[in-house]
Amino acid sequence: MTRKAPPGAPFGLRRWASDPAKLAGMVFKSVGVLAIVGGVLMAFSEPGALFLCLFGAVFYGVGHVAPHLFSAPAGMKAVVMECFSVPMVTDTGVSGTRDGATIEYIRESASEEEVQALRHQWRRARWQEHPDWNAGKIVDEQSSKAHYPVWAAAAGLSFAAVGAVLQFVWDPMLWLVTAVGLAHAGWYGAVWLRQRLVLRRFGASLLELQTCPAFVGESLRGRVRTGVDAATPPEEGFDVELCCVHRFEHKTPMGAGDTRTRSRHDVLWRRSTRVHGQRDAKAVMKLTVPVAFDLDADLLPTTLVKFGGCILWQLGVRASLSGIDYSATFDVPVFTRDTDPRG
Repeated sequence: MTRKAPPGAPFGLRRWASDPAKLAGMVFKSVGVLAIVGGVLMAFSEPGALFLCLFGAVFYGVGHVAPHLFSAPAGMKAVVMECFSVPMVTDTGVSGTRDGATIEYIRESASEEEVQALRHQWRRARWQEHPDWNAGKIVDEQSSKAHYPVWAAAAGLSFAAVGAVLQFVWDPMLWLVTAVGLAHAGWYGAVWLRQRLVLRRFGASLLELQTCPAFVGESLRGRVRTGVDAATPPEEGFDVELCCVHRFEHKTPMGAGDTRTRSRHDVLWRRSTRVHGQRDAKAVMKLTVPVAFDLDADLLPTTLVKFGGCILWQLGVRASLSGIDYSATFDVPVFTRDTDPRG
């Protein structure tokens, strides 16, 4: 039986309204077409109207791509791979809830067994992307991401170089661009230098988990090989903290209608303790730190996709020492038994 658009729904407006992605595509395409047509008509009297044509072409392109990116393909249905919902308070004091989900698509006629198989396959593939989690031996973030400050400093120097060229050939007042680039490079250069000093003194810290992943409602246990010299242990011991964190991009009001996007970390759950280090059985001149936390049953699990908003579990170990203090942070996998990515 062929379904026809009901009266009062020309051009399938109801169908578009039921799919926000298609509706957004229609709006962008309409604006794009109007801008292109207006630009062409105005170009005969105003050459600058060609920019309006370009503007319209961009809008039309966005309108064409949006439905393909954000709506289900024909003959397919959406399947939620993982999702979460957390309460939050904005910078202006407004309370609300932030939701996050990862979607994959499967044919509409797929059975529930096939849907569950897709979820299982997807989780296992994401788990395989973390060989350190597979091995239960996780290197601290400072060591695994030691190259990040170098890239950031290089980007700052490149920005400063562009500013210097523009200052010379265009406008001397663009010295501010050069100054911002140099300040950016200097800041991340200092971060890199401190990382090098820490790594030179302690080496790479390693978290060895007894059970990996850990599960909510159970416990997380293991030890951290710190690289701290056993001959000069910290007098007050090591501060060990385990946090469940909601990380997301957030727009902050800057006044005059402007906003700034920044990465925000909301701590959803936190436990901390202070322990004394023990001599490492493999490296007797170094200290290890025992880790033991009981996890509540109602906590959110780690999200396997980190793009956009996500849930992270982070273990931090810190100690005050003469000279450079010890500090290490580890990205820890915590799941529910129902979402165990190992299968």
